[in-house]
Amino acid sequence: MATWLDGVIAALIAVVFLSWGLHIVSSLKSTPESGLASLRMRAYLGTIALQWTFVVAIAVMGLVRGTPWAALGLAPSLSLPFWIVFAILAVSLYPLVRWRARLLAKEENLEKIRHMANGHGPGRLFPKCRWELALFYAMSVSSGTTEELLFRGFLIWYFHHWLALWPSALLSTIIFGLDHLYQGWSGALQAGVMGAIFALLYLCTGSLVISVLLHILINLHQAHAVQAGLRYAMKAAPARA
Repeated sequence: MATWLDGVIAALIAVVFLSWGLHIVSSLKSTPESGLASLRMRAYLGTIALQWTFVVAIAVMGLVRGTPWAALGLAPSLSLPFWIVFAILAVSLYPLVRWRARLLAKEENLEKIRHMANGHGPGRLFPKCRWELALFYAMSVSSGTTEELLFRGFLIWYFHHWLALWPSALLSTIIFGLDHLYQGWSGALQAGVMGAIFALLYLCTGSLVISVLLHILINLHQAHAVQAGLRYAMKAAPARA
């Protein structure tokens, strides 16, 4: 049974992640080039710490009151829908890898990434060196794991105390999209669409395993694309000089 503390955590998830993202993006506009490395480190480490603080809080509360792990989507699922979805994704993986390889082989796409990294928007958070790239990858894995636990596992469980299952999933998806509003309305809409897909996978399989894996793969794809753009920028710099 949900308590008022669960309500507080749900409200904080809806507010804190958006506030943190807006704070970082706002800081980008006022931070000189010399301070961007420090800002990126705070953004990466701060995001990871924030995500896992919420996960630990939910885990502790769940252990105290004896919440079944399955209620939060954490129990393994061997159901037929799970294996059907897993098989579809596994079969789709190879053509998707080939498709993204072709995309990253085009200089115009790498140039777009470089342009974003050197602009004045969220692209300034893209890593510029190896240790930043390592943290960026760590943040990608962390986000793929924790966001599924928080937005799909916990929020759907919490809202389901008062709403039917599908409206609960819809509400959690809306919050997930709005929490990405620091990326602009377009970014929030894209996040909302992806959140809807993750929620659908969760509800169809009864486990967060598939949605976590897919979320991590998408994040790692983005991180690798940034890495490719970074390498392209480093190679192109001497030519421009």
